[in-house]
Amino acid sequence: MQLSRSDFERIHHYISVVNRSRTMAEFLAAAMCEAMALLPATNSTWTYVNMKTGFSTGQFNNPAWQAIATTHLESWNRYSVEHPIIQYFLQPDHAPVSRMSDFISVKDFKKTNLYLHWFAHFNATRQVVCEVLRDGPRQLVITLQKSGRDYSDREVEILIKLQPHLANTFRALERISELEAQNNPRSIGVMLTADKTGRFEMTEEVDSQRLAELFTTGNFDSILPTELKECVVEQNLRSQQGEIDWLTKVVKCLGRECQVLVSPVDSAERYQIVLSALPQRNASNLQQLGLSDREAELLMAVALSGSTNRQLSEQFSIGIETVKTHLSRAYSKLGVNSRASAIAKILSV
Repeated sequence: MQLSRSDFERIHHYISVVNRSRTMAEFLAAAMCEAMALLPATNSTWTYVNMKTGFSTGQFNNPAWQAIATTHLESWNRYSVEHPIIQYFLQPDHAPVSRMSDFISVKDFKKTNLYLHWFAHFNATRQVVCEVLRDGPRQLVITLQKSGRDYSDREVEILIKLQPHLANTFRALERISELEAQNNPRSIGVMLTADKTGRFEMTEEVDSQRLAELFTTGNFDSILPTELKECVVEQNLRSQQGEIDWLTKVVKCLGRECQVLVSPVDSAERYQIVLSALPQRNASNLQQLGLSDREAELLMAVALSGSTNRQLSEQFSIGIETVKTHLSRAYSKLGVNSRASAIAKILSV
């Protein structure tokens, strides 16, 4: 589905608004409410589920809808297993965005207990669900509901474009929350916004204080240090090639080992950077995660230099398929399915 220039402008506006979030609550509210400004909907929700523990929580976009949901929560708990999208998302290779109509007609849907005891209270016969995050047992979804005309292929494509950006922002804020929970000023996360030349601005005044706590020697002025600027340049090249996932690397910056996450904010002209200082670690630290020596060595190389599979093959004198096998086994042991998630996991040790 080909999107128009206007569609991409609206997508970039949505991303820029959501990326201003400084807390998880702000992010969830922005992601949910801005989605209604982007696509037609009577109401919207976010829902977080931990499939391992059974814990789930969620919220509607306004108190009136939330009150209705609370009143009929027992019905949802009883009949949600009938939800075709929920059943679909349990499959291993599912698409991140789906419509109710992809699985069941409105006529048949209105006959289900799920509609009669839940959706009817919201006058909703149409629904589209965007799975923002699926990381091991954790799942976060944003849902839009309405009646009348169904969601079009174009509207589904818009959500597909948004999904990786939402996932990246969620992980960045989660990382900052983890660092702040450690109550260690030498590990506090800092969020910056920079253009492709390396000129940056703080997201909040408090980040100026955090930056000073992280780096007691030297100063950033208004230009990123060379090591961080190179990360922005690399992400700019990746953006031009159609890559929209976070660039995740570990670099030495002003004498500190730091984790750097870089993501485009709008039209690949500005970038969001999450920076956090890290304790010293080596491959032997990762054995507690159940990784073999080779798996740990490969993941450390990915974290420290962002090495590709081909570069890892050359560096360790092993075949590319062998590299893929080691990384696949490591992801399985860590309970993740991507390099970014694996790096975040090993850096938390």
